[in-house]
Amino acid sequence: MILEADPSVAFHVERFIQIFDVEKLQKRIRSVVREGEKEFVDVSRIVNSVMNSASPVVVAGELDHLLAGVTARLSHIHPAYDKVAGRIAMGSIYKETPPLFSTSIRLMLQTQSIQFTSIYKESVNALLPYLDCEIVEKNDFDFAYDSVVLFRDVYLMRDAGRLLERPQYLFMRIAVSVNGTNLAAVRRTYVDLAKGLYIHEASTMINAGTMLAQVVARHSLPFSGQSTMDKFIKLTECSMICYGGGSVAIGASEFPAEGEVVDGRSSNGLRAISRVFDNIVHRVGKGPAFSRGKITIYVEPWHSEMYRFLEGNAKAFFEHQPHARGLYFALWIPDLFMDRVRSGENWSLFRPGDVPGLASSWGEDFNMKYRNYESRGLAAHTVSAKALWDTIVDGILRTGGPSIMFKDSVNGESKSNLVHVGTLTFGGIAADTALTASSNETGICATASLVLPAFVSTDGTFDYQLLHRTVTSITQDLNRILLINSYPSMPATASYLASRCIGIGIVGLADAFIDLRLPYDSDKAVQTGRNIMETVYHAALQTSCDLVEVYGAYPTFQD
Repeated sequence: MILEADPSVAFHVERFIQIFDVEKLQKRIRSVVREGEKEFVDVSRIVNSVMNSASPVVVAGELDHLLAGVTARLSHIHPAYDKVAGRIAMGSIYKETPPLFSTSIRLMLQTQSIQFTSIYKESVNALLPYLDCEIVEKNDFDFAYDSVVLFRDVYLMRDAGRLLERPQYLFMRIAVSVNGTNLAAVRRTYVDLAKGLYIHEASTMINAGTMLAQVVARHSLPFSGQSTMDKFIKLTECSMICYGGGSVAIGASEFPAEGEVVDGRSSNGLRAISRVFDNIVHRVGKGPAFSRGKITIYVEPWHSEMYRFLEGNAKAFFEHQPHARGLYFALWIPDLFMDRVRSGENWSLFRPGDVPGLASSWGEDFNMKYRNYESRGLAAHTVSAKALWDTIVDGILRTGGPSIMFKDSVNGESKSNLVHVGTLTFGGIAADTALTASSNETGICATASLVLPAFVSTDGTFDYQLLHRTVTSITQDLNRILLINSYPSMPATASYLASRCIGIGIVGLADAFIDLRLPYDSDKAVQTGRNIMETVYHAALQTSCDLVEVYGAYPTFQD
């Protein structure tokens, strides 16, 4: 079967006016309420809420959107309403989209806005006779309402506002783009995604198979600003990452404070460069606000502009709606600061240019350098450590930020497999990773997240064997994703070639404990959490060792 654009293929939904029919509405709701949910879902209550929200005449194409939204707002009564709302919203997507994966592909080939890579088209063409048969539509009707809305508004392919994909088609697109013509691997990846065992990061879901093949989102970039040329090079790289939908963690502890002289010119400081990064996200970032890349700026608490940095965090929070915000702030805190908070001592703030080597050191080496710089009278300001900490905590309570990572803990307690490469000087975009980065290497990491409730069996036990097998598959796929990714810069490519970092996270631990009937603070819950992470780590390490036969050991690896 040859895959090419077919002008005879068309699909659309008529929008027509119809009289509001209560009986038809009740029938529509009952059709998506499952047997175990009937005692919890009050159909009459939903209908009354819809009637209070809608006009007597409703556009047919908008009725499901209204009905789903109203039903979702009743989820505070019982979670079953959320599931019912999700099925109603998914039904609306199914009415709008092609009934076959192959039809969806052909429609997308007709568009100018969606451009697939030649490799993806060749792979789909080779497997197309089998792919339609692999799609399991019923899996789409297990998503909660918010998940369906996220799929519809962010992840699914559109052309001129017309929806062309269903979630199952998206999962198949990812599976084919990652595994090529290997049908067994395509089937395995698709089934795992379709069953909700794990989920890829946003860039992978949006860009998989397309010419904008930046399917790895997480980047870490040091930004010292020690020269004008360095600033422009790094800003350009940051813009290229955001243009492809990627996110960037910026290490700015060594960025010159306001008034410091660099290249014969006075620096404008952290506040000015933060505005530049904010503009990059909103003006260069591609796609709707939900899918744009993010930027997180990391600073250590000894920077002389610490208080302005915290003010910038509050300003970013209050200036943007939560879904439209693109700039975040984080602290990379040494243990010495927390020691002085506890002891009620003072804390010195320095201009980065006066304290070389402070950002690149940790542990006792950092402590010695910090105290030495203090004794030499180089501090720009001296403040109460507890007062500064109170300001940080107050900001977190009011705005949710800045995020916090502890420098010495990350570097000194084997929490990273990269500490042998050098000092980790800042964290990741969501404070969940820590990558080595330098002027020559922009840290990059392919990630996916396990959905833990999916591993709770019907008998109320946790399926560790399934978890181990799934992590094995994820590890294989993430390595292939790094291989097919389009890198935005030479430093990012250098990082991939040197380290090939992958990250496997978890979501839904609390939900898994609920399904397992485990109190959160019980000894059994603690042990279960340990067992889960041990299983994940063992499977990832074992598979990584096996993949050495395929890819070889990464260059920075040391015995």
